[in-house]
Amino acid sequence: MCNFAAPMKKFSLKIILISAICYAIVYGIQMLMPKWDMRPIYGAIAFYLFITLLVFYISMMGVGRNNKLFIKAFMTGLTLHLMFSVGGLAVWLVFIRDKSVHLNIPFVVSYLLLNILFTGFEIMSLITTLRPFSKKNEISEK
Repeated sequence: MCNFAAPMKKFSLKIILISAICYAIVYGIQMLMPKWDMRPIYGAIAFYLFITLLVFYISMMGVGRNNKLFIKAFMTGLTLHLMFSVGGLAVWLVFIRDKSVHLNIPFVVSYLLLNILFTGFEIMSLITTLRPFSKKNEISEK
């Protein structure tokens, strides 16, 4: 069994830093383009922060135990990430969005870019966390 408190803490600090940088970028864009309503993107960043932490935690539960458990945990996390991401965008587009289409485009593009950023960072962090285990052959084939 692997203790994943240290990698989880390290990942949490990094993802919070990335979220803060995203908040600063969105704030800067809002100052440059005052006609665009960027307020929903702040909620999307917090939404992705929560999803990414949850999925990384689920994936880390399988690290160091055995390959089958890790694959199940990783695929469960990936499926949850996809369902929450698509579901969140669908809910926003159906119920919350602005009725004028040209104001929705910045949000949808930003939402999809956040999805790529947070998912990529999560996978990169998971790979770097798994690297020591693969070098030591600590992951069993059971």
